[in-house]
Amino acid sequence: KSTTEEYKIEHPRWKTNDVVHYTINCDFEKMYGKDFNFLNNSIPKSVIVTEGSSIAVKWKRVRF
Repeated sequence: KSTTEEYKIEHPRWKTNDVVHYTINCDFEKMYGKDFNFLNNSIPKSVIVTEGSSIAVKWKRVRF
């Protein structure tokens, strides 16, 4: 039996910024475990930087 949890998150629209150059300096395996090792040699399909804000979690729903 599996379940999922859904949350309603509210926040104002975040401003996104163009990324011209980037470097990823992370050992994904060390941070997240062996299942994420493949990311160490992957090239991202997109890179974005946003100016975030506070968020509000309005409700939680569990589905079976």
